[in-house]
Amino acid sequence: MRKRLLITILAITILGIVGFWIASSSIYYESLVEHSKDELNTYMNLIEDKDSFSQEKIEQYSKQLDGARITYMTLDGIVLADSSDSSIVGNAHSNRDEVIKAIQENEGYAVRSSETMREDMVYYCRKVNNNLIRIAIPTSSQMKILGSSFGMIVWFLIADIVICFIVALSSVKGILDPVEKITKNIKERESLKGKYPELLPIINTLENNEKIIKKYICEIEQEKMQVIEAETSKNDFIANITHEMNTPLTSIIGFSNLLENNEVEDDVKKKAIRNIKKQSERLANLIACIINFNEIDNDNLPSYEVDLSKSIEDVAESLEPLAKEKKVEISLDVEKNIMVSSRQERINEIIGNLVRNAIKYNKENGKVSISLNKDLVLVVEDTGIGISKEDLPKVFDRFYTVDKSHNGKHGGFGLGLAVVKKICKNSGWTIRCESELGVGTKFYIEFN
Repeated sequence: MRKRLLITILAITILGIVGFWIASSSIYYESLVEHSKDELNTYMNLIEDKDSFSQEKIEQYSKQLDGARITYMTLDGIVLADSSDSSIVGNAHSNRDEVIKAIQENEGYAVRSSETMREDMVYYCRKVNNNLIRIAIPTSSQMKILGSSFGMIVWFLIADIVICFIVALSSVKGILDPVEKITKNIKERESLKGKYPELLPIINTLENNEKIIKKYICEIEQEKMQVIEAETSKNDFIANITHEMNTPLTSIIGFSNLLENNEVEDDVKKKAIRNIKKQSERLANLIACIINFNEIDNDNLPSYEVDLSKSIEDVAESLEPLAKEKKVEISLDVEKNIMVSSRQERINEIIGNLVRNAIKYNKENGKVSISLNKDLVLVVEDTGIGISKEDLPKVFDRFYTVDKSHNGKHGGFGLGLAVVKKICKNSGWTIRCESELGVGTKFYIEFN
């Protein structure tokens, strides 16, 4: 124990010195780079010219700027002149980071080791008169900075080891003696509390060990149940996918076998081809829906302000032909200029799924009402076939559909509302559903 404490104290101080050495070197290196960038910016302002740059002019500028490397390129990154190596004229530098940034943003910086100069360089590239000027100056690498201060750090470490060894020897005895006495009298808790009040938290911890262990066992059991639920959910997901794919695949195989018979009549062949095409498209749509559903959790793109009111109006207008085909009337009661932090495609996906379902599962001459108020509450209500009480809790489940036949009558796979639910959950919004069989369905989303 004494040896371990001594080693621990030494290790902590050594790691602290080494960490400070690395951190300070890194800060110094970053400072050098920033200084170099400022210097390059100054150089660039000095050499900008309306005339084109020849090899001779580039070399003259380089001498005036303390030997800084200057490269003149086209907007495609083709080298026209270089003050340090004229042999690279004609080479393509379009893959250099600073060149790419300059092409895209008019200027760009980069730090890397130059194969031509054989040292670390800071590069600054800028668009000038429909061409590119790049200036580079050498800088110390982080490894060089670490190496230059290595000798001083070694002396610090030697002094640290000596001092820590002396202090630790005297300190360890004072730390361990009370602990050794406690281990001898661990059963006499009252006397321990009186003799060593500083160690009272340890004594109380020992008394609570059984409670802590029980708590950990309970947490482990909960985690085990979560793993089992996740495994069950995965198996259900695979089973549902298999079920959804089975119908189109069976149809495709059946009609393909039919087409192998050369004696089949032309009208039968045409029907077979139409069905194969239809079921292939359905299968492709199913795969696309599954990919979209799974990609939502990995969506790390930034949010921005979206005009929710305008999005509702646009989606409703785009679905008007479908509504007319189904003989369904769409009515809007939407407050203007209601903004929400999200992304346009996600908002369109939510509204589109809800309104599309309200139209598809509606009755002839039915209605779809869409409302949005200043409290950021969206309501999509229909006068459709409704959902039974026993099925209502499953409405957001993957592959749940009102049409239980899985024959694609309504063109859906039961992933639309699951997608809506997942987007709302990931965004911190609340969605709920009310429905009565044969009367209609109403969806609420609270965007706050």
